[in-house]
Amino acid sequence: VDCERCSSKCKISWGKRSAEGNTKPVYRCHKRGCTWRKSVFKGSIFEGTKLSLPQIWHLIAGYVRNRNNSFGEVMNISEHTASGFRQKINRKVQELLAEPEHAIIGGKGKVVQADETMVISGQRSSHLKALPDCPSNLPDNFPGAIWVVGAVVQGEGNQPIWAEVVPNRKAETMIEVFRRHVKPETFLLTDGHLSYPLVAKALNCEHHAVIHNDGVICQETGTNTQKIESFWAFLKHLLDKQWGTDRAHADLFVSEVVFYKRYLKDTPVEGLKMLLKKLFE
Repeated sequence: VDCERCSSKCKISWGKRSAEGNTKPVYRCHKRGCTWRKSVFKGSIFEGTKLSLPQIWHLIAGYVRNRNNSFGEVMNISEHTASGFRQKINRKVQELLAEPEHAIIGGKGKVVQADETMVISGQRSSHLKALPDCPSNLPDNFPGAIWVVGAVVQGEGNQPIWAEVVPNRKAETMIEVFRRHVKPETFLLTDGHLSYPLVAKALNCEHHAVIHNDGVICQETGTNTQKIESFWAFLKHLLDKQWGTDRAHADLFVSEVVFYKRYLKDTPVEGLKMLLKKLFE
């Protein structure tokens, strides 16, 4: 960080002790005669917080390790405070995932598996025993339904993936969403929902449908949507761990799961660096 007064390089040092007994890191200009300094947390989601630096670090570490239901207790952080910062982190993650280098996948020569799934507002998926095995056949206005559309690149180790809450699965909605996330001329593998052929036509994509009623793998071609189905299973597993989500926070929860699956699960160090840069920009 450069000094805003003399443009010299700054170093991190510790500020004055607060009334709570905490000290906070500050950027301090070390040029002789210059007294400029700025809180490291200035402009970040932690600006003005009374939490200590170890507590802040444990909040972030808990998020990276996907332990949001318990890590606050270890550092004597209230559930309300931990939940509030989790939502703030998720909003930053949502901004990050909307950037083009993270939001758009596929392209010519790439195979992308796309699918949609449903969760019920305020309920754990494991409690929904009355739902059919293939909820895609349910109407968009099914009571409490939250529809999520997503896609993953097939055959790539770092799992380029996206997912987004949608108001419905009408063709115009799906086309708009896929234009934001999938490059033209991608080879699309989907289920048999009627919107997907229109999506493929709008994006000039080759398209193949795997009819789930006939099994998860097409017997004729061997094509499948197992990778995106696996992601849905992972999403619903985490949803069960936190006892469901409501409609107001569903988009943030989906962003959290996408970021964890794509950047934190297999490469936590690189994912942490990316997260810290976004949180303190």
